[in-house]
Amino acid sequence: MDLNENIIIELVGANETDKETLIDYFEKKGIANLFVEYDVLDISEITKMQISNILTILESNSGEK
Repeated sequence: MDLNENIIIELVGANETDKETLIDYFEKKGIANLFVEYDVLDISEITKMQISNILTILESNSGEK
């Protein structure tokens, strides 16, 4: 796992189970697809909301929204 993946896990993981799920996800698919597929992962609503918030920030900074 790279530094960006570790940062995302620590920022958004609401609990240890969610963090483990994200670690497994990153090992299989990497960070690139997380913002597309996070809604179907078996993670808490809090973690999904945190990922959504980061996505919103990224989109606003890139002018895509």
